[in-house]
Amino acid sequence: MACYAVNWATPGVDCFVLGFGSRRADCMPANRAFFSQAAVDRWLAEGRAGLEGEVLGLLPAGPSFKLSSAVLFGAEVAAGNDGPGLTGKVKALSDIEALSGEHVPGSVVIGDYAYEVVEGFLGELLDGERSSVAALETLLELAEAG
Repeated sequence: MACYAVNWATPGVDCFVLGFGSRRADCMPANRAFFSQAAVDRWLAEGRAGLEGEVLGLLPAGPSFKLSSAVLFGAEVAAGNDGPGLTGKVKALSDIEALSGEHVPGSVVIGDYAYEVVEGFLGELLDGERSSVAALETLLELAEAG
């Protein structure tokens, strides 16, 4: 299964990126998803998701994900090229620190490279009984619903 990007055409738009079932270098590991902060906030406000501690559950009876803070890398805006190859990738905040990067809301600087980023969460699928395909279908339905 391929890597999916939903509503990521324009920075600042609600988005999530999925890496279900893929081991391609440009995708996240299998059974993980990136959720923008804006998408999570909207889903919680509309009652389409619930949050208990670090676990996001999609309602009704959808899959659950353990969340950790992360960013989705957009355009590189300082050097004019993406030397580190981070555009389109998702990194946990701890990974950015390990790269000696500096994160402030909306951007990350790593060495001579500065990136626009989308704030959000890396979610790891918790529901062992649900297949990653079923979780993907639920997430795509949520995206289509607005």
